[in-house]
Amino acid sequence: MRLSNHAQVRAQQRGIEIPFLYLLQEFGDTQDAGAGCVVRFFGCKGKTRLEAAVGLNYLKKHSEDLRAYIIECRETHSVVTAGKLRKNSRVSHFSGRCKSKSDYFRRNSGRKRSWSSF
Repeated sequence: MRLSNHAQVRAQQRGIEIPFLYLLQEFGDTQDAGAGCVVRFFGCKGKTRLEAAVGLNYLKKHSEDLRAYIIECRETHSVVTAGKLRKNSRVSHFSGRCKSKSDYFRRNSGRKRSWSSF
């Protein structure tokens, strides 16, 4: 796995260990991030694969790290950046969709309501 300088700095800033990025690339779920990139994260299937490989005790010990994600280039498979998902956010915001549930409801409630509709 090739890490860019930016990815190394971001992983260090966010407290993500480099060996954990290898696990993320190996067992993480993928989703399109646009612009020729893929985001890898631990969804339900990824957590199941990781548990089978390293065990339940490891998952309990590193539960905070399971919120980590990486964005890698499709062609070269080099890691561009790394980060952690915030509480109540979805991975789908990388592809231009809503970031969280509250953003979804805020975006779709843009129509004007009259007082009689309450």
